[in-house]
Amino acid sequence: MPVFNREEAHDFWKDFDDPTVYSVICVMEASENWALDNDQSVMLKLTELGYAMDKMEDVSEAFQKQLLPLLSQISISVKLYIMYSLDMIKMRSAEKLIILAESNPDLPGASRFLDRNLVFERLRLLSRLLSKDRLETVKEVISEGI
Repeated sequence: MPVFNREEAHDFWKDFDDPTVYSVICVMEASENWALDNDQSVMLKLTELGYAMDKMEDVSEAFQKQLLPLLSQISISVKLYIMYSLDMIKMRSAEKLIILAESNPDLPGASRFLDRNLVFERLRLLSRLLSKDRLETVKEVISEGI
């Protein structure tokens, strides 16, 4: 059964193939003091979600609609871990969840869910563009051209 809490999510993302994911998660969570993952009722919902997802063989649209408000209120590490787990149940489920939110911006939590995805992807792109290796390459090109 997946355990959806910040500690488990961080353990998972620390070992993820792409190190920029964990770096961006840490940057985003530094300002996510509003996230509700530590609220007792939310922790209970996350536990129930883990049990439910453990038994699932498919991810319905109705289930996705129920997830949006929760995913919009928890830390980015846990949100992304849940989305990754959805893809383990059925490939492309996370993508379908994003498309659902884009197609139905008035659904509870959809707008905030999408905004946070956009911030995550932009920060991830920036971290790649401004990586140490790339900056060193730019420095070399500039110094050779002078």
